[in-house]
This record gives sequence, C-alpha cells and structure tokens, in this order.
Amino acid sequence: MKRMVITFSIIVALLAGCTKNLEEEKPLQGIGDSLDHDLPEEVDVVAQTMAVDPAQFHFVGDWWSDTEIVFVEKVDGIYYIKTYDIQTGDIQALYAESSLVVDVFVHPSEKLLLVHTAPDTTAATVKIVSVEGRVLDEIAVSSSEIAIEWNDMDSALILLTAFYEDWTFDVFLYDGKKEQFGLTKIQDPFPKWRGTQKIVNEHFAEHLLEGGELYEYDLVTGEEKPLGLTEVVYFDTYQDHLLTVQILDEHIAHYNIIGESGTASSSWMMPAVSNYSEWVFPEPFWLSETKLLIPATEKGGQLDRLQQSFRIVRIEDGEQEVVGNEGHVTSRLVCSPNGQYCLTGNTLEKLIDVEKEQEMTWLIIPE
Repeated sequence: MKRMVITFSIIVALLAGCTKNLEEEKPLQGIGDSLDHDLPEEVDVVAQTMAVDPAQFHFVGDWWSDTEIVFVEKVDGIYYIKTYDIQTGDIQALYAESSLVVDVFVHPSEKLLLVHTAPDTTAATVKIVSVEGRVLDEIAVSSSEIAIEWNDMDSALILLTAFYEDWTFDVFLYDGKKEQFGLTKIQDPFPKWRGTQKIVNEHFAEHLLEGGELYEYDLVTGEEKPLGLTEVVYFDTYQDHLLTVQILDEHIAHYNIIGESGTASSSWMMPAVSNYSEWVFPEPFWLSETKLLIPATEKGGQLDRLQQSFRIVRIEDGEQEVVGNEGHVTSRLVCSPNGQYCLTGNTLEKLIDVEKEQEMTWLIIPE
C-alpha cells in the first residue's frame, strides 16, 4: 500500500459555492417534474429503438428509472448525459460536461448522478449531479485511474481508490455531509460498503484462486476485525447484507447471503468459471436482500473453453430460475431498478425483459 503525500484537491460546493452549475456552463433542461409521472407496475417490451450517430455516441451508462436509460454523446467537444425512454422514445438532457466522461452511475435510492470525468491524463474528477443538472459535490484526484464504491444507502459516502503508475494504490473515504476527505487504512483496492458505518475488504492469499479472508472496518471505532470467513473468492454487499462465494471443488461455487447478525439467510450452488489465473464472477444485480439477478453459465470450467454463453439466473431465497437464455447475454448486466429489464451486449445494445424472457435490440449503431 502506498503511503506518501500526493497533491489531492477536494471541492465541496452546495450551489452557492465556487462550483459552477449547469446553467452557468451550458443551458440544458433537466427532466425535473417528468420523474413524478405514474408508471404502470409492469410495462410491455416496446418496439422503441434509438438510432445514434456513431461519430457522436459515447456509451450507455445506467438506468435513470424503470424505463429510462442513461447514455452519453459527444457533440462539438461537449459530453451530453441524456436519458432515453424505451416506452415513449423521449430523449431528455440531464447534464453537459466539457471534460472526458469516463463513466456515469445513478444512485439506487436517490435521484443523483455520479459522473466520473478525466480533465487530463493525470487526473480524475468525481461529480455528484442533481436531477436539475447542478453539481452538488466535486472531488478531484491526482490519479488517472480510479475505482469508485458509492454507498447504496447514503449518497454522501464514497470510497475512492487511486491507482498509481508503480502499481500501488490508496483508498480514500469521502463524507459529503461532514465535508471530509481522507486516507483510510484499507489494504484492498476494491472494498465494499456494508451499511453506512462498516466497510468489508479482503486479505488475499498468495494466489487469487485460493481466495482470501474477509475483514470488516468500523468507521466509528477505526478498528478492523476478521469476519471468520476464509477462502472467499468473491464477495459483494447490499445495504447491510454480505454475499460470499467459496469454491467447493474445481467446478462448483457455493454462495451465501449473510445478514447483519452474521447468520446465513440463504445459500445455493452455481458453476464456477475461471480464466486460469483467477475466478470469474460477474457482478450480481440486487433486487432485495434475498433476490438477485446473476449472469451465469450452465457448466463450469475454463472461460475460453466453454461452448455456451451466459444466462440470466434469478435467485430468490436460494432458489434458482433461468429467466434469460437468448444467447446474447454477456457477463455484464445493467438492470432497471425494478428488475424487469436488463441491458447486456458489448455496448449494452440488447434489452431483455426478465419477466417475459424476451429480447430486443434497442440501440442501433450504424456501421
């Protein structure tokens, strides 16, 4: 772990401060009141498709609502973050940015955007943007490559890992409510929030295929303690729940969801896939503390030797159901908040209705 003084700057602005809002830079209209309209509990897979100019299209980011997809375009040197409604075909502008937009996330419980930008090749900036397109918080870091872990219960809490050219890294904690930004003692570059006061991280063995031991860092006491979970090859969190994966044999992975009390609330087994040097576990999409969507293969083994593609498997209380098996599912899923739709494909161009097990191409990128 690198421990040295590097120039870091942090800017916390609440509109009246020094950060310029959207209207000062580029007059775009946020979607505002359109978020308040009532949506049906379940909408049909629609024939609405969006054709984009390949010279302007940048990437697909996230879901803004159950029917609105966030995407980014670049026009005349400005990056525009917009939404596309798959039900109506409407396009709305959220925010304009002059720096390169690297990634965009939507907070799972609040209508906020996290925009990761790169003003130059040696720096990264993270901005929290409101529904009106105003920059609320801004964090600037002297690192060209960063990892972001946004707390799913409190949007003011962000873990930020800065990677350096000599393969070292630092993990920082940003607390927007306290306007604090500081270095942590965490030695895992990819820690996960568990609730709002605890952070789970892993101490790996010599070889990644052997997994590691999980530890929990307490923000209140500043202490780190082992969770008694070893040989963990993958973990994830949802609010105060912890998902762990351990390998039972060469081709079987054992999944556990553990509650705040430390007791497993559900468990199941799935095929284990590796790429020789490490295990391959696509990120799950959480619908609730007991319900997930996971891209998974039918059989385990080496990734480059598998003949079948990924499938979408719904897990509920440990029970499995295949809900997407169209042959276009990749290891990456980006799902709507209610879990009805999932985007997949190399450019997230495929739209899968999980409930009806139907697939369509919603994004058209002419060659």
